[in-house]
Amino acid sequence: RKKPIRSIFEFHKSAYRLINKYNNPFLRFLNPLVIGALALRLTLVLFVNRIGAWSGGIQSFMRASVLKGFGIKRLPSQRLRGIR
Repeated sequence: RKKPIRSIFEFHKSAYRLINKYNNPFLRFLNPLVIGALALRLTLVLFVNRIGAWSGGIQSFMRASVLKGFGIKRLPSQRLRGIR
């Protein structure tokens, strides 16, 4: 069985470790800001993931809205589906 909550949490934890590893020692005072931003992103991703599981499609709707905002009409994988 997949554990998306755990994998999302581990991703954000590893992102913090990577940022901390390559962060300039003089910028260590920004670590609380980085932790806060990653915690906020983690919360939002988990929230959207849970809503998508409940509604069965809000994630694809939101993804399409974001892509449309950037002027992208279809993903490359969607273009390939039309060719087949």
